[in-house]
Parts: sequence; C-alpha cells; structure tokens
Amino acid sequence: MITPDIAIRDVLIGYRTRPRVASHFGHRSGGGPIHHYLATLHPQLYGPTADHGPPPTDLDELRLWALTHAGEHQQKAALDRLAAQLPHTTQLLKPPLHEPSLPAPTRAWLQDADRSIRQLASQIHRVSPAFATPHALPEHTSPTTAAPGPDPAPQDITRALADFISPDIAPDDVLLSFRPHPRTGGRFTTREATATAFGSLLHARLHGLEAAAAARPEAWEELNRSPHTAAGQQAAALVRLSNQLHSAGDILTWAQHWSHWHRLPRDIHTQLGSAATTVRELADGISKIPAAPGAALAATPALVPPAAPSPAPPRR
Repeated sequence: MITPDIAIRDVLIGYRTRPRVASHFGHRSGGGPIHHYLATLHPQLYGPTADHGPPPTDLDELRLWALTHAGEHQQKAALDRLAAQLPHTTQLLKPPLHEPSLPAPTRAWLQDADRSIRQLASQIHRVSPAFATPHALPEHTSPTTAAPGPDPAPQDITRALADFISPDIAPDDVLLSFRPHPRTGGRFTTREATATAFGSLLHARLHGLEAAAAARPEAWEELNRSPHTAAGQQAAALVRLSNQLHSAGDILTWAQHWSHWHRLPRDIHTQLGSAATTVRELADGISKIPAAPGAALAATPALVPPAAPSPAPPRR
C-alpha cells in the first residue's frame, strides 16, 4: 500500500487520536516498526499461534504482547519484564537533565520522577511472584476476547487497528500514519489516514483485489514530519518516556484484571492499581514538560513499598 520495493523493516507506523477525542483517551499515541504491529494484528484476525517467544523489552511492544499474546500463565513473565525494563527507561531523562536551560524546579521534579520509576520497578518485582502460584479460573469465564473467524471483514480489521489505542474508541477517531525509517533517506512521503480507511484497504489486499484503492474511503493527509525534530532532543526524549510509562500503566491495569480472575489476595489487586495510577501520573507530568518547560509541576507521587505477597493465595 506504500511502495512495492520498500522493505517492511524500513516502514514505521504511528497511532494517535483525533484532537476532538484526545482528552477522553489520555492523548494516547504510539508507534514503531510496522513488523511488530503486523505480527500483533495477525493473531487478532486469525487466532493465536502456539509460540510467541519471550516478552519484548520495549514497553509499547510489551503492552501489545501482554494484551494479545500472554496467556493465563504468562502474567509473571510480563510483570518481570516490566520491572526489569522500567529502570532502563530513565535513560530517556538524561538529555533533558543535561540541558542547561532546564528550570531548576523542573529538574528537581524529573530527578524525583527518576527515583519514583525505580521504586515502581521494585514494587512490581515484589508483586509478580503471586502470579506464579498455581490457580484456577472460574469455568466458562475469561477476561480475554474470543479470536475472530478465519475470514475477517473490513470492520474486523478496522476494529483491530483501533484497539491499538483503546477498545472504546471509534475507528474514525484513530489516525494511523506510515513514515519511512530515517535510514531510507525519505524514499516515500509520510501518509496518514483513519483506521477505517486502512481497514478497507487491508481487507481489499487480503482478498487479492488489486484495485484496493477503489474503496477510497478518504484521501491521504500529508503529515508534517518536523515537530519532534524542531522540538529538540529534550522534548523527543520526554515524549518517548511518557509513551513508555503510559504503556506501563496499561500493563499494570491488565495484570490487575488478571489478579481478580486468578482470585489473588486483595492487596495484590490494590498494589497493582496503585502502581498503575502512579505511573500514569508520572507520564502525564512528563508529557507537560516539552510544551511548557517552565511550568510548575506537582510533586512526584511517593511510593510505599508493598508487602511481600503470600506464597499461596487463598481461594475465595
């Protein structure tokens, strides 16, 4: 759909919400190499395969891996990977902290955020062993969604694309963009369209219709590829960190839901919810810094070290 001679590894994909609904979905955005999104989309449409490999290290990808691949015995692996990777995300704080023009209050807030992220990792590490204990799910009950049939309709593809942002968002409010990897030297023009448009085009291709553009749901919109570059390394690093932390919040909420289905002790559910709230507050605070580096920020939430989970959660 882009150009027949481009390698998949040289295509980057981006997701964002339309401005009219952005506030309802936490101004969510994301993106990365398209091959991962395709690998995630395929089992959504055709059902999962037997082996999905180890959890990815990137938190955006880990979020997708958890939501689409992780079965009932893989929550601990996802949380362990999250705990291991969170401290590495603080490397993204180095560019802004080394910026001489950064206001002192903002610098202090970011230093507190660094410590809080590391405390979060420790908290998650203490909670994750609870998911290793044998447990049984209630019969005929599952928190996951049944896999679609073998022949997805355009609306199935559209819905799967929109779900990368949220299961509650309308597909027309999800904007997808394709852009070239920097190593390609800009071999094609960055393009953007709604999930609805891409759903129709992908359906046409999946069914072997060469005239995929016949659907023509809407014209391509040219993207301005310079905002992050113009904002500088400081803004780009903080935007990246904010997105990573939002993904961490989604992973923690996902684990919190599983803790309910696994009937784990109530304190595990509470700790996961508290950690999800904290990491999202950090993400929201960090996201405000590039736009207004001199703005006053609320104090970083203090984290209370959790109690070690029971090695044998009681059945309820």
